[in-house]
Amino acid sequence: MTHTPKSTAVRIVAVEPTFTVEQPGAEFAFGASTAGALTFAHVRVRVADAAGREADGWGAIFLSHPWAFPGAEPDGAAKDALMRAIIVALGERLVAMDTAGHPLDHFLAIEPELDAIAARVAAAQGIDVPVPPLCTLVSLSPIDAAIHDAFGRLHGVNAFDALGSDYVGWDLSHVLGDAFDGKYLADFVRREPVDAIPVSHTVGATDPLTPEEAGADAIPLTEWIASDGVFSFKVKLKGKDLAWDTSRLIDVFDVATRSAGAAGPVRIFGDLNEQGPSMEYILALIDGVKTRSPEAFAALDALEQPARRDLGEGAAYVGDAAAQVPIVLDEGLTSLAAIDRAIELGWNGIALKTCKTQSLMLLAIAKARGTGLHVSVQDLTNPGIALLHSVALAARLPEIAPLETNQRQYFPRASAPEAAVYPEVYTIRNGRIPARDLTGPGLGFDVSRIDRDVFRR
Repeated sequence: MTHTPKSTAVRIVAVEPTFTVEQPGAEFAFGASTAGALTFAHVRVRVADAAGREADGWGAIFLSHPWAFPGAEPDGAAKDALMRAIIVALGERLVAMDTAGHPLDHFLAIEPELDAIAARVAAAQGIDVPVPPLCTLVSLSPIDAAIHDAFGRLHGVNAFDALGSDYVGWDLSHVLGDAFDGKYLADFVRREPVDAIPVSHTVGATDPLTPEEAGADAIPLTEWIASDGVFSFKVKLKGKDLAWDTSRLIDVFDVATRSAGAAGPVRIFGDLNEQGPSMEYILALIDGVKTRSPEAFAALDALEQPARRDLGEGAAYVGDAAAQVPIVLDEGLTSLAAIDRAIELGWNGIALKTCKTQSLMLLAIAKARGTGLHVSVQDLTNPGIALLHSVALAARLPEIAPLETNQRQYFPRASAPEAAVYPEVYTIRNGRIPARDLTGPGLGFDVSRIDRDVFRR
C-alpha cells in the first residue's frame, strides 16, 4: 500500500536526553548478570506539524547494559557511556531527517539505520565488540516513547487512540503483509484501557522465599504476598543447575500457595535469560516440574528466553518444549523479522517490553494476534514514567496479561516523584495495578504534576 502522510503528521525538531544514576535498594540477580547502579535516561522530544504548532513529549528507561549488552567486554562503564552516546546520535539523526509522519513512520524510517549508527558510535569510543541490536533498541526506546507522547499531546488525544486511519497513512499490510490488508493497529488494541492489570512479581535468583531465608534487610516472598496480594510470579532461573531450577519453580509455587494474602490463583513464569545450555536441559526442566509437582506444572504459564537470543544459523529448535509450555521470545525480539525467524524455530510466544520501543511493540501485538502467539508483558525494572508507560501499554492489550513490575523491589527510591502523583501504580494492592488514570493526552501521564527536576528544565 502506498504511504500517504496525513495532515496530522509531525516533524521532530528537538531531542533532549538527560541522564541520572539510580542506586538499587536490593540485589537483582538474573541469568548470568546482577544489576547494580543504573543510568536512568529521560528524553524530551519536541514535534511540530505543518501549521507550526509544537508540543513536547517524554520517555524514560533504565540503560540496563547487563541485560541489553551482556558479556565481559567492554566493561560496564564503557557500555553505559556507549548507550548514552547512542541516544544522542539517534536523536540527532531523527532531527536531521526533517521528515513528517506518524510516530510509527519515524520508527520505520530510522530502524534500518540502527545497527550502522550504533557501530559508528562504538567505533568512535574505541569499542570493537559488535553492539547487540537489543542494546540499540533500548537506547531508542525513550526517544520513540517521547515521540508517541508528543504526537498525542499535540493533537489532544491519547497515543493509543491515534493508531487508526485518521492518523496513520497506511494500513498494516505496509509492514505485516497482505493478510493485514485494510487493518490498522487500532483494530488490535482496546478502545478503553482495562481498569486494573494483574502484577507479575519478580523472584530474583537470590531472593529469599521465607522469613527463615531472609537476612536482616531482605524482604521474603511471603511478605510481598501478604502486603501486595501478588499471585503471579516471574521466577529467575540459573540454567546451570537443573536440580536448583526445577526446585525453584516448585518452591515458589508451594510457598505462594501456602502464603496468606494472595489475591488470585497462583501462576508462575520461568525465565532463564538465555542460560539454558541445551534443549535437553530445557526439556528436562519441564519434565522435572511436571513429574515432581503436577500442580506447579499446571500453574506454569511459560518459559521465557530459555535459549540464546541469536536466532541465526545454528539456533536451537524449541518446538518440542513449546508443545508443552509456551516458549517466549524476549531478548531475541528485536524486529518483526526476528519474530518470523523465531516461529520457524518453534517459539510460540513473545514478551512485550516498552524498552524495545513503543512502535515495535505495537506492531508485535498485531503480528501476535495474526499468528496466535502467546503474549506476556515484561518490564526492565521500569521506574518513574517508564512504569507508567508500561502500564499504559499493558492496559490496551486485547487479552489481559500479568505485567511484570519490580522497581518497588530493586529500585524502591527511583519512583518517589511519580508515586506522589500516581500512588496506586507504585503501591500494589490485591496483586493488581490500576490503569484507569492513564487516559490523558500522549502516553497518559502528566509530567507537569510530577516534581522531578528533569521536568522543570
